[in-house]
Amino acid sequence: MVYNPQIFRAYDIRGVYNKDFDNDFAFKLGAALVKYFKPGNKPILIGHDDRDFSIDLGRAITDGVNSAGGKVEYIGLTTTPFFNFVYHRLGVTGGVIITASHNAAEYGGFKIFGGHGNPIGWDSGLDKIKELVDQIEVISLAEEKTHVSNRMDLMDKYIKFIVKKSKIKPKEIKDLKVKIFGCEAAMEEVKLLSSHFPMEIYNDDYDISFSFDEDGDRLLVFDRKGTPISADCIAGLFVKDAVKFISKPKIVYDLRFSKGVISKFNEWGIKGYRSKVGRVFVRHMMVETKADLAGEVSGHIYFKEANYHELPLLGMLKLLKIIARSRMSINELIQPFKTWFNSGEITVSIPNSTDLEAKFEKIKDMIKQKYTDGKIEELDGIGIEYENWWFNVRQSHTEPVWRMIVEGKEKNLLDEKVEELKLLLNA
Repeated sequence: MVYNPQIFRAYDIRGVYNKDFDNDFAFKLGAALVKYFKPGNKPILIGHDDRDFSIDLGRAITDGVNSAGGKVEYIGLTTTPFFNFVYHRLGVTGGVIITASHNAAEYGGFKIFGGHGNPIGWDSGLDKIKELVDQIEVISLAEEKTHVSNRMDLMDKYIKFIVKKSKIKPKEIKDLKVKIFGCEAAMEEVKLLSSHFPMEIYNDDYDISFSFDEDGDRLLVFDRKGTPISADCIAGLFVKDAVKFISKPKIVYDLRFSKGVISKFNEWGIKGYRSKVGRVFVRHMMVETKADLAGEVSGHIYFKEANYHELPLLGMLKLLKIIARSRMSINELIQPFKTWFNSGEITVSIPNSTDLEAKFEKIKDMIKQKYTDGKIEELDGIGIEYENWWFNVRQSHTEPVWRMIVEGKEKNLLDEKVEELKLLLNA
């Protein structure tokens, strides 16, 4: 069995297939999940993304569940949002979607969900699942107890749910030219959705463009020139729209959100809750606070009406409705949020990826020594804030790299601080 224990990360299991883990590991993981969930007669839901090897991992984890006496509800190719929708409607006891999300093609992984569809992270059960995997020694097959879902029937219900929750009328968006691209599973959903609307898909001369990542849980938005629109601005538009219908909407946002967006929340009297980066942390805080919306700069937008999960197709329809009703371009709509200059998230490679924890502690000490006159925050990694600029540096939860974001009131100040910090991190 190929098994690198470091594939257990903060909020999922992820690594290079056949280098960090293999099918035998997936088998043991399936058996471990039966011991962890103690499902009785309830099945464990299993689906996968469209990577070449994901279907093999699905077969292996299914065999593992069966070997331990568990049952499987199998939905095959899926996006994470569709998986979440199905999870809440089939009476399952737990679930696994086989995906490495946005990581490169050679990566594979497992997102695990527990009671009420909650994602399971290291501090909420993944540590115990690892212990169970490590304890399983005997691999033996047993009677197969797998039920294959009526996927297209569920998909039809899923699309109708999205259309209903969007509260959009087909004629509202008939004049918008839209470009959409993404993984196979996401584009299947788009095709079914487009049967409800006179929405033409363009390759050129479009008004706005949308892209979905490998498991379809991120909404990436681009203007008519192909320039990306930051997801915190998109979340800001959703909050502004929600103010019309909810007297005091609440939002959870990750610590990377621009101060230009946050200042608007304050201006509108929005109750905001700041979170660590990552879907486990953001969704947990959203559920805890009963927030109406949550967002991450990476493109994850969570909706209360979707059981506090990401639902990019709903976000796409809501955004199209906002654009159509305003008769403004996406660039015009987000302009009020653009009061700070933002670097976007910058990835800093680590020459030697061993002893990451110790290295990051050294980085934090260096930052604290250099920026002693700034306001220090350690919610996630380390952040320093000044009146006219701020930054955050943290360890990635999915790759052996540092992530950095910098923001300043002036462009030349931003550029200066980005270079200053890159030199420090590479020292």
